[in-house]
Amino acid sequence: MYLLLPLLLTIIAEERERNSDRFKDRCMICKAGDRSSTLKLKSIAMIAIDIELSELKKSLNVEVVQLRTEFQELKNTLQQQQEDVTASLRNLGLQDSAGDGAQEAQEPKVDVEDQEVHSSAEEDVEKKDEN
Repeated sequence: MYLLLPLLLTIIAEERERNSDRFKDRCMICKAGDRSSTLKLKSIAMIAIDIELSELKKSLNVEVVQLRTEFQELKNTLQQQQEDVTASLRNLGLQDSAGDGAQEAQEPKVDVEDQEVHSSAEEDVEKKDEN
């Protein structure tokens, strides 16, 4: 079995490239006529692929969390800048109070949309984790 390890690694690398025809040919060449060995190699390759996919899923989840955090920070920064601009305009007497009400009415709408996107992304991650 240890002698087949380099061949197995080659097979896995080729499967990653999604070149399934070469993958099948290599498996058949590995033990021509010995169907059980070929099936064992395919099983081992599939297990290795599953492990790699699990690791990729974990790293992707970490990246999603980081992006959500960055997005929230950017959103907070933008909100603070908008408040600063509004305060500056008020100080200069360039903005009326009716404009403030319209702006405040829009802000909760953005939060609701963010929560919907956030919850749908979490549901997608949970569904993928279940599979």
